[in-house]
Amino acid sequence: MDAAALSLDVLLEELLRRVREVTYGRERLSGLLDAVVAVGADLELPAMLDRIVTSACKLVDAGFGSLTVDGPDGTVAAVHTCGQDTGRGGRGTGGRLEVPVSVRERAFGTLRLANDTDFSEDDVRVVGTLATAAGIAIENARLYDISRRRLCWLEAAAEITDLLLGAVDRRAALRLVAQRARETSRAALALVVVRDPDDMSQVVVEVADTGSGELPIVGDRVPLTEDALGMVITRRMPAQVADLATVCAWPTPFESGPALLVPLSTSETAYGALIVITDATYSSAEIGLLEAFAGQAALALDRARAQQDRAQLAVLEDRDRIARDLHDVVIQRLFATGLHLQNVVHLTRDIAVVDRVNSAVDSLDATIRDIRASIYALHGGGFGDLRLGVHTAVEAACDGLGFRPTVTLAGPVDAAVPATVRPELLAALRELLSNVTRHARASEVEIAVVADGESVELVVRDDGSGLGHARPRGGLLNLAERARKLGGMFRVEAAEPRGTRVTWQVPLL
Repeated sequence: MDAAALSLDVLLEELLRRVREVTYGRERLSGLLDAVVAVGADLELPAMLDRIVTSACKLVDAGFGSLTVDGPDGTVAAVHTCGQDTGRGGRGTGGRLEVPVSVRERAFGTLRLANDTDFSEDDVRVVGTLATAAGIAIENARLYDISRRRLCWLEAAAEITDLLLGAVDRRAALRLVAQRARETSRAALALVVVRDPDDMSQVVVEVADTGSGELPIVGDRVPLTEDALGMVITRRMPAQVADLATVCAWPTPFESGPALLVPLSTSETAYGALIVITDATYSSAEIGLLEAFAGQAALALDRARAQQDRAQLAVLEDRDRIARDLHDVVIQRLFATGLHLQNVVHLTRDIAVVDRVNSAVDSLDATIRDIRASIYALHGGGFGDLRLGVHTAVEAACDGLGFRPTVTLAGPVDAAVPATVRPELLAALRELLSNVTRHARASEVEIAVVADGESVELVVRDDGSGLGHARPRGGLLNLAERARKLGGMFRVEAAEPRGTRVTWQVPLL
Protein backbone atom coordinates (compact mmCIF):
# COMPACT_ATOMS: atom_id res chain seq x y z
CA MET A 1 0.00 0.00 0.00
CA ASP A 2 1.53 3.33 -1.04
CA ALA A 3 1.74 6.45 1.12
CA ALA A 4 -1.21 8.11 -0.58
CA ALA A 5 -3.49 5.15 0.20
CA LEU A 6 -2.28 5.11 3.84
CA SER A 7 -2.97 8.81 4.22
CA LEU A 8 -6.47 8.32 2.82
CA ASP A 9 -7.19 5.52 5.34
CA VAL A 10 -6.01 7.70 8.24
CA LEU A 11 -8.12 10.58 6.98
CA LEU A 12 -11.21 8.38 6.72
CA GLU A 13 -10.68 6.98 10.24
CA GLU A 14 -10.27 10.50 11.66
CA LEU A 15 -13.39 11.63 9.84
CA LEU A 16 -15.41 8.68 11.17
CA ARG A 17 -14.13 9.33 14.72
CA ARG A 18 -15.23 12.95 14.58
CA VAL A 19 -18.62 11.97 13.17
CA ARG A 20 -19.03 9.52 16.07
CA GLU A 21 -18.06 12.26 18.57
CA VAL A 22 -20.60 14.64 17.09
CA THR A 23 -23.26 11.92 17.13
CA TYR A 24 -22.34 10.92 20.71
CA GLY A 25 -22.34 14.54 21.82
CA ARG A 26 -25.77 15.07 20.34
CA GLU A 27 -27.08 11.90 22.00
CA ARG A 28 -25.55 12.92 25.33
CA LEU A 29 -27.07 16.41 25.05
CA SER A 30 -30.43 14.91 24.13
CA GLY A 31 -30.19 12.53 27.10
CA LEU A 32 -29.30 15.40 29.44
CA LEU A 33 -32.25 17.45 28.23
CA ASP A 34 -34.56 14.46 28.68
CA ALA A 35 -33.21 13.97 32.21
CA VAL A 36 -33.73 17.64 33.12
CA VAL A 37 -37.29 17.54 31.77
CA ALA A 38 -38.00 14.30 33.67
CA VAL A 39 -36.68 15.74 36.93
CA GLY A 40 -38.94 18.79 36.77
CA ALA A 41 -42.02 17.00 35.43
CA ASP A 42 -43.70 16.66 38.84
CA LEU A 43 -43.45 18.99 41.83
CA GLU A 44 -44.01 16.29 44.47
CA LEU A 45 -40.63 16.33 46.22
CA PRO A 46 -40.23 12.62 47.21
CA ALA A 47 -41.09 11.45 43.68
CA MET A 48 -38.80 14.12 42.22
CA LEU A 49 -35.83 12.90 44.29
CA ASP A 50 -36.41 9.36 43.04
CA ARG A 51 -36.44 10.62 39.44
CA ILE A 52 -33.18 12.52 39.96
CA VAL A 53 -31.38 9.30 40.90
CA THR A 54 -33.02 7.29 38.11
CA SER A 55 -32.23 9.94 35.47
CA ALA A 56 -28.60 10.19 36.61
CA CYS A 57 -28.12 6.42 36.38
CA LYS A 58 -29.70 6.32 32.94
CA LEU A 59 -27.68 9.28 31.71
CA VAL A 60 -24.26 7.68 32.37
CA ASP A 61 -25.32 3.99 32.32
CA ALA A 62 -24.55 3.60 36.05
CA GLY A 63 -25.52 0.33 37.71
CA PHE A 64 -26.35 1.93 41.05
CA GLY A 65 -27.21 5.40 42.27
CA SER A 66 -28.25 7.08 45.51
CA LEU A 67 -29.25 10.55 46.64
CA THR A 68 -28.55 11.19 50.32
CA VAL A 69 -30.54 14.10 51.75
CA ASP A 70 -28.79 15.97 54.55
CA GLY A 71 -30.60 16.36 57.86
CA PRO A 72 -29.95 18.72 60.76
CA ASP A 73 -26.64 18.49 62.64
CA GLY A 74 -24.98 16.30 60.02
CA THR A 75 -27.62 13.56 60.12
CA VAL A 76 -29.14 11.81 57.11
CA ALA A 77 -32.77 12.78 56.55
CA ALA A 78 -33.51 10.36 53.67
CA VAL A 79 -31.85 8.16 51.04
CA HIS A 80 -33.27 7.60 47.55
CA THR A 81 -31.73 4.78 45.49
CA CYS A 82 -31.83 3.24 42.03
CA GLY A 83 -30.49 -0.19 41.07
CA GLN A 84 -28.69 -2.75 43.21
CA ASP A 85 -25.56 -1.90 45.15
CA THR A 86 -23.29 -4.88 44.48
CA GLY A 87 -20.10 -3.27 45.71
CA ARG A 88 -19.42 -1.40 42.50
CA GLY A 89 -17.00 1.43 42.83
CA GLY A 90 -14.81 -0.26 45.40
CA ARG A 91 -11.06 0.02 45.16
CA GLY A 92 -9.90 -1.58 41.90
CA THR A 93 -13.38 -2.79 40.95
CA GLY A 94 -14.77 0.09 38.85
CA GLY A 95 -15.86 3.68 39.01
CA ARG A 96 -17.52 5.83 41.64
CA LEU A 97 -18.88 9.33 41.17
CA GLU A 98 -20.05 11.79 43.83
CA VAL A 99 -21.66 15.14 43.02
CA PRO A 100 -23.06 17.58 45.62
CA VAL A 101 -26.62 18.85 45.17
CA SER A 102 -27.19 22.40 46.38
CA VAL A 103 -30.33 24.50 46.71
CA ARG A 104 -29.77 28.25 46.75
CA GLU A 105 -26.07 27.70 47.45
CA ARG A 106 -26.86 25.61 50.52
CA ALA A 107 -26.01 21.91 50.67
CA PHE A 108 -29.06 19.70 50.16
CA GLY A 109 -27.46 16.29 49.68
CA THR A 110 -25.07 14.16 47.67
CA LEU A 111 -25.70 12.25 44.43
CA ARG A 112 -23.58 9.09 44.28
CA LEU A 113 -23.21 6.78 41.27
CA ALA A 114 -21.33 3.49 40.97
CA ASN A 115 -20.46 1.30 37.98
CA ASP A 116 -18.30 -1.63 36.93
CA THR A 117 -16.23 0.69 34.72
CA ASP A 118 -14.68 4.07 35.37
CA PHE A 119 -16.62 7.24 34.69
CA SER A 120 -15.23 9.66 32.11
CA GLU A 121 -14.69 13.37 32.57
CA ASP A 122 -17.64 13.88 30.26
CA ASP A 123 -19.77 11.77 32.64
CA VAL A 124 -18.69 13.98 35.54
CA ARG A 125 -19.63 17.15 33.65
CA VAL A 126 -23.02 15.78 32.57
CA VAL A 127 -23.95 14.57 36.06
CA GLY A 128 -22.80 17.90 37.52
CA THR A 129 -25.07 19.73 35.09
CA LEU A 130 -27.96 17.45 36.07
CA ALA A 131 -27.25 18.12 39.77
CA THR A 132 -27.44 21.87 39.12
CA ALA A 133 -30.77 21.47 37.33
CA ALA A 134 -31.96 19.20 40.15
CA GLY A 135 -31.19 21.91 42.73
CA ILE A 136 -33.38 24.37 40.84
CA ALA A 137 -36.17 21.79 40.51
CA ILE A 138 -35.98 20.96 44.24
CA GLU A 139 -36.31 24.64 45.12
CA ASN A 140 -39.37 24.91 42.86
CA ALA A 141 -40.88 21.84 44.51
CA ARG A 142 -40.27 23.33 47.94
CA LEU A 143 -41.91 26.62 46.95
CA TYR A 144 -44.86 24.75 45.47
CA ASP A 145 -45.23 22.69 48.65
CA ILE A 146 -45.09 25.81 50.84
CA SER A 147 -47.69 27.56 48.66
CA ARG A 148 -49.97 24.55 48.76
CA ARG A 149 -49.66 24.23 52.53
CA ARG A 150 -50.25 27.96 52.94
CA LEU A 151 -53.46 27.55 50.93
CA CYS A 152 -54.48 24.61 53.13
CA TRP A 153 -53.89 26.67 56.29
CA LEU A 154 -55.91 29.55 54.85
CA GLU A 155 -58.76 27.18 53.99
CA ALA A 156 -58.65 25.70 57.50
CA ALA A 157 -58.66 29.18 59.04
CA ALA A 158 -61.61 30.13 56.82
CA GLU A 159 -63.49 27.10 58.11
CA ILE A 160 -62.93 28.28 61.68
CA THR A 161 -64.07 31.76 60.65
CA ASP A 162 -67.29 30.29 59.25
CA LEU A 163 -67.76 28.56 62.58
CA LEU A 164 -67.57 31.92 64.35
CA LEU A 165 -70.57 33.22 62.41
CA GLY A 166 -73.02 30.97 64.25
CA ALA A 167 -73.51 29.49 67.68
CA VAL A 168 -70.21 27.99 68.82
CA ASP A 169 -70.10 24.58 70.48
CA ARG A 170 -66.83 24.84 72.38
CA ARG A 171 -65.89 21.16 72.28
CA ALA A 172 -66.92 20.73 68.63
CA ALA A 173 -64.83 23.79 67.75
CA LEU A 174 -61.75 22.41 69.51
CA ARG A 175 -62.17 19.05 67.79
CA LEU A 176 -62.32 20.77 64.41
CA VAL A 177 -59.22 22.80 65.27
CA ALA A 178 -57.23 19.67 66.19
CA GLN A 179 -58.43 17.75 63.13
CA ARG A 180 -57.55 20.50 60.66
CA ALA A 181 -54.19 21.14 62.35
CA ARG A 182 -53.29 17.45 62.11
CA GLU A 183 -54.38 17.13 58.48
CA THR A 184 -52.77 20.34 57.25
CA SER A 185 -49.47 19.80 59.05
CA ARG A 186 -49.44 16.09 58.07
CA ALA A 187 -48.96 15.23 61.72
CA ALA A 188 -49.56 11.92 63.45
CA LEU A 189 -51.27 13.58 66.41
CA ALA A 190 -52.71 16.99 67.29
CA LEU A 191 -53.41 18.09 70.86
CA VAL A 192 -55.38 21.02 72.23
CA VAL A 193 -54.51 21.84 75.84
CA VAL A 194 -56.44 24.57 77.67
CA ARG A 195 -55.89 26.18 81.06
CA ASP A 196 -58.24 24.93 83.75
CA PRO A 197 -60.62 27.83 84.54
CA ASP A 198 -60.87 26.61 88.14
CA ASP A 199 -57.11 26.20 88.61
CA MET A 200 -54.97 28.34 86.32
CA SER A 201 -51.82 26.55 87.53
CA GLN A 202 -52.64 23.53 85.36
CA VAL A 203 -53.84 22.74 81.84
CA VAL A 204 -56.35 20.16 80.65
CA VAL A 205 -55.98 18.03 77.51
CA GLU A 206 -59.25 18.88 75.74
CA VAL A 207 -58.65 17.06 72.41
CA ALA A 208 -56.14 14.47 71.19
CA ASP A 209 -56.86 13.81 67.50
CA THR A 210 -55.11 10.93 65.70
CA GLY A 211 -57.45 10.67 62.72
CA SER A 212 -58.80 7.36 63.98
CA GLY A 213 -60.18 8.52 67.32
CA GLU A 214 -59.06 10.23 70.51
CA LEU A 215 -56.36 9.05 72.89
CA PRO A 216 -57.06 8.28 76.56
CA ILE A 217 -55.03 11.33 77.59
CA VAL A 218 -58.12 13.50 76.97
CA GLY A 219 -59.12 14.97 80.33
CA ASP A 220 -55.63 14.63 81.84
CA ARG A 221 -54.41 17.60 83.85
CA VAL A 222 -50.80 18.75 83.60
CA PRO A 223 -49.12 21.25 85.96
CA LEU A 224 -48.23 24.54 84.26
CA THR A 225 -44.52 25.05 85.00
CA GLU A 226 -41.50 26.70 83.39
CA ASP A 227 -41.15 23.88 80.85
CA ALA A 228 -41.59 24.32 77.08
CA LEU A 229 -45.37 23.99 77.27
CA GLY A 230 -45.62 26.51 80.09
CA MET A 231 -43.42 29.00 78.23
CA VAL A 232 -45.51 28.67 75.07
CA ILE A 233 -48.71 29.41 77.00
CA THR A 234 -47.49 32.16 79.33
CA ARG A 235 -45.10 33.93 76.96
CA ARG A 236 -47.16 33.20 73.84
CA MET A 237 -44.14 32.09 71.80
CA PRO A 238 -43.94 28.95 69.61
CA ALA A 239 -41.48 26.17 70.37
CA GLN A 240 -40.19 22.97 68.76
CA VAL A 241 -39.21 20.04 70.98
CA ALA A 242 -37.44 16.78 70.20
CA ASP A 243 -39.89 14.63 72.19
CA LEU A 244 -43.18 15.89 73.60
CA ALA A 245 -43.36 13.08 76.17
CA THR A 246 -40.31 14.47 77.99
CA VAL A 247 -41.62 18.04 78.17
CA CYS A 248 -44.29 17.53 80.87
CA ALA A 249 -45.34 15.03 83.51
CA TRP A 250 -48.14 13.52 81.41
CA PRO A 251 -50.36 11.33 83.65
CA THR A 252 -51.20 8.90 80.82
CA PRO A 253 -48.38 7.58 78.56
CA PHE A 254 -48.84 8.00 74.81
CA GLU A 255 -46.85 7.53 71.61
CA SER A 256 -44.90 10.75 71.24
CA GLY A 257 -42.18 12.29 69.10
CA PRO A 258 -40.90 15.63 67.79
CA ALA A 259 -43.53 18.33 68.19
CA LEU A 260 -44.33 21.92 67.35
CA LEU A 261 -46.19 23.94 70.01
CA VAL A 262 -47.94 27.24 69.30
CA PRO A 263 -49.94 29.44 71.68
CA LEU A 264 -53.73 29.32 71.63
CA SER A 265 -54.33 32.93 72.59
CA THR A 266 -55.89 36.26 71.70
CA SER A 267 -54.51 39.70 72.47
CA GLU A 268 -56.20 39.55 75.88
CA THR A 269 -56.40 35.90 76.93
CA ALA A 270 -53.91 33.01 76.91
CA TYR A 271 -56.16 29.96 76.64
CA GLY A 272 -53.59 27.22 76.13
CA ALA A 273 -51.62 25.65 73.28
CA LEU A 274 -52.07 23.78 70.00
CA ILE A 275 -49.56 20.94 69.56
CA VAL A 276 -48.77 18.86 66.47
CA ILE A 277 -46.49 15.83 66.62
CA THR A 278 -44.57 15.55 63.36
CA ASP A 279 -41.08 14.76 62.08
CA ALA A 280 -41.26 17.65 59.61
CA THR A 281 -39.00 20.67 60.04
CA TYR A 282 -40.94 23.92 59.88
CA SER A 283 -39.70 27.20 58.47
CA SER A 284 -40.49 30.43 60.26
CA ALA A 285 -43.14 31.17 57.61
CA GLU A 286 -44.87 27.83 58.20
CA ILE A 287 -44.78 28.32 61.98
CA GLY A 288 -46.39 31.71 61.40
CA LEU A 289 -49.21 30.05 59.44
CA LEU A 290 -49.88 27.60 62.28
CA GLU A 291 -49.82 30.49 64.77
CA ALA A 292 -52.37 32.40 62.71
CA PHE A 293 -54.58 29.33 62.57
CA ALA A 294 -54.31 28.89 66.34
CA GLY A 295 -55.25 32.55 66.72
CA GLN A 296 -58.48 31.90 64.81
CA ALA A 297 -59.14 28.94 67.09
CA ALA A 298 -58.65 31.17 70.13
CA LEU A 299 -61.26 33.55 68.70
CA ALA A 300 -63.67 30.62 68.60
CA LEU A 301 -63.03 30.07 72.32
CA ASP A 302 -63.57 33.78 72.91
CA ARG A 303 -66.91 33.64 71.13
CA ALA A 304 -67.97 30.49 72.98
CA ARG A 305 -67.17 32.17 76.30
CA ALA A 306 -69.06 35.32 75.27
CA GLN A 307 -72.08 33.22 74.33
CA GLN A 308 -71.92 31.46 77.69
CA ASP A 309 -71.69 34.82 79.48
CA ARG A 310 -74.73 36.07 77.59
CA ALA A 311 -76.63 32.90 78.48
CA GLN A 312 -75.71 33.35 82.14
CA LEU A 313 -76.77 36.99 81.99
CA ALA A 314 -80.11 35.94 80.52
CA VAL A 315 -80.53 33.47 83.38
CA LEU A 316 -79.79 36.21 85.92
CA GLU A 317 -82.26 38.58 84.30
CA ASP A 318 -84.89 35.85 84.29
CA ARG A 319 -84.18 35.19 87.97
CA ASP A 320 -84.63 38.86 88.80
CA ARG A 321 -87.98 38.85 87.01
CA ILE A 322 -89.10 35.71 88.83
CA ALA A 323 -87.94 37.13 92.16
CA ARG A 324 -89.90 40.34 91.57
CA ASP A 325 -93.03 38.39 90.62
CA LEU A 326 -92.71 36.20 93.70
CA HIS A 327 -92.24 39.18 95.98
CA ASP A 328 -94.77 41.57 94.44
CA VAL A 329 -97.51 39.11 93.48
CA VAL A 330 -97.26 35.65 94.99
CA ILE A 331 -96.22 36.60 98.54
CA GLN A 332 -98.80 39.38 98.70
CA ARG A 333 -101.57 37.00 97.64
CA LEU A 334 -100.49 34.38 100.16
CA PHE A 335 -100.28 37.01 102.89
CA ALA A 336 -103.79 38.26 102.03
CA THR A 337 -105.10 34.69 102.05
CA GLY A 338 -103.61 34.17 105.51
CA LEU A 339 -105.30 37.30 106.83
CA HIS A 340 -108.66 36.15 105.45
CA LEU A 341 -108.26 32.77 107.12
CA GLN A 342 -107.41 34.40 110.43
CA ASN A 343 -110.59 36.46 110.16
CA VAL A 344 -112.57 33.27 109.53
CA VAL A 345 -111.46 31.94 112.93
CA HIS A 346 -113.59 34.59 114.66
CA LEU A 347 -116.71 33.38 112.81
CA THR A 348 -116.82 29.92 114.38
CA ARG A 349 -116.60 28.31 117.81
CA ASP A 350 -115.89 24.83 116.47
CA ILE A 351 -112.50 23.91 117.95
CA ALA A 352 -111.73 21.46 115.11
CA VAL A 353 -112.36 24.12 112.47
CA VAL A 354 -110.27 26.67 114.37
CA ASP A 355 -107.36 24.21 114.62
CA ARG A 356 -107.51 23.39 110.90
CA VAL A 357 -107.63 27.08 109.94
CA ASN A 358 -104.70 27.91 112.22
CA SER A 359 -102.76 24.98 110.71
CA ALA A 360 -103.45 26.33 107.22
CA VAL A 361 -102.26 29.79 108.28
CA ASP A 362 -99.06 28.28 109.69
CA SER A 363 -98.51 26.44 106.39
CA LEU A 364 -98.96 29.70 104.49
CA ASP A 365 -96.43 31.41 106.78
CA ALA A 366 -93.94 28.58 106.16
CA THR A 367 -94.55 28.84 102.41
CA ILE A 368 -93.91 32.59 102.53
CA ARG A 369 -90.64 31.98 104.38
CA ASP A 370 -89.59 29.39 101.76
CA ILE A 371 -90.43 31.77 98.94
CA ARG A 372 -88.43 34.55 100.59
CA ALA A 373 -85.48 32.15 100.91
CA SER A 374 -85.85 31.31 97.21
CA ILE A 375 -85.92 35.02 96.36
CA TYR A 376 -82.72 35.47 98.35
CA ALA A 377 -81.11 32.57 96.50
CA LEU A 378 -82.24 33.96 93.15
CA HIS A 379 -80.74 37.37 93.91
CA GLY A 380 -77.61 35.78 95.34
CA GLY A 381 -76.80 33.80 92.18
CA GLY A 382 -74.02 35.13 89.96
CA PHE A 383 -71.47 33.97 87.48
CA GLY A 384 -70.13 31.65 90.17
CA ASP A 385 -73.59 30.03 90.46
CA LEU A 386 -73.16 26.38 91.37
CA ARG A 387 -76.39 25.11 89.83
CA LEU A 388 -75.54 26.65 86.49
CA GLY A 389 -71.96 25.37 86.75
CA VAL A 390 -73.17 21.81 87.36
CA HIS A 391 -75.50 21.91 84.37
CA THR A 392 -72.78 23.46 82.19
CA ALA A 393 -70.31 20.70 83.12
CA VAL A 394 -72.91 18.02 82.41
CA GLU A 395 -73.81 19.62 79.07
CA ALA A 396 -70.13 19.64 78.06
CA ALA A 397 -69.84 15.91 78.83
CA CYS A 398 -72.92 14.84 76.84
CA ASP A 399 -71.09 14.71 73.51
CA GLY A 400 -68.39 12.37 74.79
CA LEU A 401 -70.80 10.18 76.74
CA GLY A 402 -73.34 9.89 73.96
CA PHE A 403 -76.25 10.53 76.33
CA ARG A 404 -77.42 13.01 78.96
CA PRO A 405 -76.76 12.14 82.63
CA THR A 406 -79.49 12.45 85.24
CA VAL A 407 -78.92 15.43 87.57
CA THR A 408 -80.38 15.93 91.04
CA LEU A 409 -79.76 19.12 93.03
CA ALA A 410 -81.06 19.16 96.60
CA GLY A 411 -80.92 21.77 99.34
CA PRO A 412 -79.71 25.38 99.22
CA VAL A 413 -76.94 24.57 96.74
CA ASP A 414 -76.38 28.18 95.67
CA ALA A 415 -76.98 29.87 99.01
CA ALA A 416 -75.13 27.46 101.32
CA VAL A 417 -72.02 26.47 99.33
CA PRO A 418 -69.27 29.11 99.75
CA ALA A 419 -67.22 30.53 96.89
CA THR A 420 -64.12 28.65 98.09
CA VAL A 421 -65.82 25.27 97.67
CA ARG A 422 -67.72 25.83 94.39
CA PRO A 423 -64.73 25.63 91.99
CA GLU A 424 -63.39 22.56 93.80
CA LEU A 425 -66.74 20.77 93.49
CA LEU A 426 -67.08 21.68 89.80
CA ALA A 427 -63.51 20.51 89.11
CA ALA A 428 -64.31 17.22 90.85
CA LEU A 429 -67.48 16.82 88.75
CA ARG A 430 -65.62 17.46 85.49
CA GLU A 431 -62.87 15.01 86.43
CA LEU A 432 -65.37 12.28 87.32
CA LEU A 433 -67.36 12.79 84.11
CA SER A 434 -64.11 12.69 82.14
CA ASN A 435 -63.19 9.36 83.77
CA VAL A 436 -66.60 7.90 82.93
CA THR A 437 -66.25 9.07 79.32
CA ARG A 438 -62.77 7.59 78.90
CA HIS A 439 -62.91 4.36 80.86
CA ALA A 440 -66.34 3.25 82.06
CA ARG A 441 -68.19 2.44 78.79
CA ALA A 442 -71.36 3.40 80.66
CA SER A 443 -74.89 3.79 79.31
CA GLU A 444 -76.25 5.65 82.34
CA VAL A 445 -74.82 8.22 84.76
CA GLU A 446 -76.55 9.70 87.79
CA ILE A 447 -75.27 12.90 89.41
CA ALA A 448 -76.43 14.25 92.76
CA VAL A 449 -75.35 17.43 94.54
CA VAL A 450 -76.85 17.69 98.02
CA ALA A 451 -76.26 20.63 100.37
CA ASP A 452 -77.46 20.96 103.95
CA GLY A 453 -76.39 23.19 106.79
CA GLU A 454 -73.23 21.20 107.49
CA SER A 455 -71.79 19.80 104.23
CA VAL A 456 -72.13 19.52 100.47
CA GLU A 457 -71.93 16.11 98.84
CA LEU A 458 -71.29 15.21 95.20
CA VAL A 459 -72.19 11.68 94.13
CA VAL A 460 -71.55 10.32 90.63
CA ARG A 461 -72.77 6.82 89.84
CA ASP A 462 -72.41 4.98 86.53
CA ASP A 463 -73.38 1.53 85.24
CA GLY A 464 -70.09 0.96 83.43
CA SER A 465 -67.33 -1.60 83.74
CA GLY A 466 -66.20 -0.47 87.20
CA LEU A 467 -62.70 -0.23 88.65
CA GLY A 468 -62.36 -3.94 89.42
CA HIS A 469 -59.28 -4.50 91.55
CA ALA A 470 -57.50 -1.44 90.17
CA ARG A 471 -56.53 1.23 92.68
CA PRO A 472 -57.46 4.89 92.13
CA ARG A 473 -54.68 6.87 90.47
CA GLY A 474 -54.01 10.12 88.61
CA GLY A 475 -57.04 12.38 88.65
CA LEU A 476 -58.88 10.38 91.34
CA LEU A 477 -55.96 10.77 93.73
CA ASN A 478 -56.00 14.51 93.04
CA LEU A 479 -59.70 14.63 93.94
CA ALA A 480 -59.03 12.81 97.19
CA GLU A 481 -56.26 15.28 98.02
CA ARG A 482 -58.53 18.25 97.29
CA ALA A 483 -61.26 16.88 99.54
CA ARG A 484 -58.72 16.22 102.32
CA LYS A 485 -57.41 19.80 102.16
CA LEU A 486 -60.97 21.06 102.64
CA GLY A 487 -61.49 18.75 105.61
CA GLY A 488 -63.72 16.38 103.67
CA MET A 489 -63.70 12.82 102.36
CA PHE A 490 -63.51 10.99 99.04
CA ARG A 491 -64.75 7.45 98.46
CA VAL A 492 -64.82 5.13 95.45
CA GLU A 493 -66.92 1.97 95.66
CA ALA A 494 -68.70 -0.55 93.49
CA ALA A 495 -72.28 0.30 92.56
CA GLU A 496 -75.14 -2.18 92.46
CA PRO A 497 -75.82 -4.10 90.30
CA ARG A 498 -72.71 -2.90 88.42
CA GLY A 499 -70.61 0.16 87.81
CA THR A 500 -68.94 2.64 90.15
CA ARG A 501 -70.19 5.05 92.80
CA VAL A 502 -67.94 7.99 93.73
CA THR A 503 -68.64 10.31 96.66
CA TRP A 504 -66.89 13.66 97.19
CA GLN A 505 -67.97 15.46 100.37
CA VAL A 506 -66.65 18.54 102.18
CA PRO A 507 -67.93 20.50 105.21
CA LEU A 508 -69.51 23.95 104.83
CA LEU A 509 -68.57 25.24 108.28
